[in-house]
Amino acid sequence: MRKYIDAHKSHSYAPSDLEKLLQEAKNRRVMIIADKAGMGKTTVLTHLSERIKHKYPSHWLVRINLNEYTELLKAQKDKIMNKEWVLEFVSKEVLKLESHLEKELFKKSFERNEISNVVVMVDGFDEICPSYKETVLDMLQVLKQTPLEQLWVTTRPHLREDLEDNLQQLSYTLQPFSEVEQVEFLKKFWFENLNLEENDQDRLQNYAEALISKLSQSITDMDREFTDMPLQTRMLAETFNVDFISEPELLSRLNLFG
Repeated sequence: MRKYIDAHKSHSYAPSDLEKLLQEAKNRRVMIIADKAGMGKTTVLTHLSERIKHKYPSHWLVRINLNEYTELLKAQKDKIMNKEWVLEFVSKEVLKLESHLEKELFKKSFERNEISNVVVMVDGFDEICPSYKETVLDMLQVLKQTPLEQLWVTTRPHLREDLEDNLQQLSYTLQPFSEVEQVEFLKKFWFENLNLEENDQDRLQNYAEALISKLSQSITDMDREFTDMPLQTRMLAETFNVDFISEPELLSRLNLFG
């Protein structure tokens, strides 16, 4: 059915619509974010987890950075994945619950007939592939079949279809920085890191605009495809952090190799 999906018609969520996105997550239960490295997938999960903890303080919130558990995944490879192993892995290795009461309360959350107050966020599916792809897919299937409230998974685009097919859910992507957002990011970054005064705002604006423009000319990036990725905008901000204190003429040294 994939070839019949109109990829040009989609619904976007602005930062002001974050509550609507969380409501959508409750309705769908499975949310996939697939995008390039540096687009901010991990940052989005961090921000969403903070909002969830603030809005639902009684929820169990589980953040799984798959790269941190490669040894456990290696040990489980080619073995049968079941609910008992998954719950033990989450409670002991991820949440690091120690008391018997905590462990029992957590496991009871998965034994209800109604949707539980558990949110699981799995970050970096692409980073453990191909070695442990099937192991993690099996784990995600087990989690999906439990009554947890939300399951979030992030990956890079080349594994998007694997996750979509396995979890039976279409993925979301992240909107790249516009040129205005690139300039605003640079201004905020320098303002906070250099302890500047409010009267530096105009100079910050001019310097940020000049830097973005110079970069696009230097590396033939007229469509701003390099700096529209948040991580690379941050790299740019860090590289020219000190240069702002001196004069913008230093922009003349900007080149692709640099």
